[in-house]
Amino acid sequence: MIIQFFLFLHFLLLPLQAQDIHRKSEVNELWKAGVARAVITPQEYIWMAGYAARDKPAEGKLHDLCAKALALEDAQGNRVLLITTDIIGFDKDLSLSICDRIIREYHVERKNIILSSSHTHSGPVINRNLDGIYPPFDESQKKQIENNRSFIEEQIITVAGRAISSLAPVRLSSGVGIARFGVNRRENEADDEFLYKPELNGPSDHVVQVLKVSDPSDQPIAILFGYSCHATCLDVNKW
Repeated sequence: MIIQFFLFLHFLLLPLQAQDIHRKSEVNELWKAGVARAVITPQEYIWMAGYAARDKPAEGKLHDLCAKALALEDAQGNRVLLITTDIIGFDKDLSLSICDRIIREYHVERKNIILSSSHTHSGPVINRNLDGIYPPFDESQKKQIENNRSFIEEQIITVAGRAISSLAPVRLSSGVGIARFGVNRRENEADDEFLYKPELNGPSDHVVQVLKVSDPSDQPIAILFGYSCHATCLDVNKW
């Protein structure tokens, strides 16, 4: 199921009561934010997630995969944590393990934690609930996948802690834009004219919601955005 990410942003900001973020913040001390990132590119060329037709593991790297964290805190000390990742998604076991550790180690409430993935098909197999779409893995391949799963979890816990520890005064602002590349693929024929058609068949959502986090001198330190689409395009065998 495709989850509309702008709803994530709404729920992320529910506990933050300091002020309305729909216009630029003028009082810096009401908000704090911290950001961090870590590389989660697999250390071995293991099987890739997403396409059932693949018949071999990854063969190279176009660029690194990353986990990124944004921590926000309002004037009352309410704190939320958003973690984004270049993976296909989180299964229940992995998300529970990560969130339990964040709750225990960093004292962030579960309702204020969001784990998000880009749903890339250019990342590693990570979830046990998709085993049926891949060829049967031998014991060596299973061990590679499990080791990488543990590696990614540790990187996510680390990046969460670094974001929280770097909380500092910021300005927040938000806006809404439009991007028309999202197309209902079940209701439209594939051609080169998608972007130029005045109307497309089937449901779609072209709204792009953006939250900008800037330092006190108004230099951006993080930009959070959401767009409703199945974000899959590359089919090469490289990270």
